[in-house]
Parts: sequence; structure tokens; C-alpha cells
Amino acid sequence: MLSCKSIGTKNQICTIKSRMREFFTDDYIGAGLGYGWTDATGVGYTNTSGAAVGLTAGVSYDITNNLALDVGYRFHDILTGGSTPAEYQVTAGLRVKF
Repeated sequence: MLSCKSIGTKNQICTIKSRMREFFTDDYIGAGLGYGWTDATGVGYTNTSGAAVGLTAGVSYDITNNLALDVGYRFHDILTGGSTPAEYQVTAGLRVKF
């Protein structure tokens, strides 16, 4: 349960999260670092490799006690000075709880 006692921006964020909790049962965010590479021969990009970053966020809604609908967004990119394609994904799925 959210508990926000201050006023201002923090209170507004807690109000938004509180209203989201009335409909969505779970929310998540994440970030990661790693190593990535591309094989983009023939599509107008050069092959490259280097440090990579990933971000994700999403929400889920309980359909039943054991089944939830999950909707999320993912972003992946290789951090190089050149022109590399970034990857954007919107995902949806069912999650079975047991």
C-alpha cells in the first residue's frame, strides 16, 4: 500500500500510482548493461559491437487468481559512436501463477 505524506511532485506520483493500483495489480521497471553486436550486412548499417543498454517497463492485470495479462515495453541499444539500429518492442502475454 502506498503511503505519501508530503505534498508536491512526490504526492502527485503517489496519487497516480494509487489510481493505477486500482486497475493494475503489478508494475515493473528494469535496466541492464551488457555487450551486444549487430550483423546488419545488406540493410544499410555497419556491423558493430560494444557496450549495450536495455530498459524495460510494464504492467499486469489479474484476470483470475492464477492468470494475469502482462503488457510491457523494451528498449535495447548498442552504445557506439556510429549509426546502429536500436530495438523497440511492445509485448503482451499471459502469465500463469502457481
